[in-house]
Amino acid sequence: MSKLRGLLKPGGLLSVLLQLPCPTMDEITPSPFAVSFAPLTPIMRLQAPEEIAALAADLGLARIPSPRLDLPSGKQFQTLEFVRHTVQLAYQRYDCNNGEILEDLGQTLRLCYDCLKESDDLDEDELCPSCRI
Repeated sequence: MSKLRGLLKPGGLLSVLLQLPCPTMDEITPSPFAVSFAPLTPIMRLQAPEEIAALAADLGLARIPSPRLDLPSGKQFQTLEFVRHTVQLAYQRYDCNNGEILEDLGQTLRLCYDCLKESDDLDEDELCPSCRI
């Protein structure tokens, strides 16, 4: 993951597609591609989206909202998308303030306007609960 971060330009997007565990299905199921995927069975380990998100956060990548995909077969996939912390880069390199950088983007990036921490609970002013004083 650290190698991938180095390949991202400021504001660059990293997309990850994860197969989610399904208690009623094997990780690799019969399909036209089973022959090519079968050798992966002993080494394939499904990772929780939270594990990948934590690794990305440790590398300074911010998670942006992305959908879960439910297939008719019952398999589920989660897309995870991350960007390099544009706010920190813009602030350090271009002397911008939060308002110039986050104008109408706080909800999309899930970043608090004041403290710049990720939050799923932003109000209309794009403030997280601890900054709503």
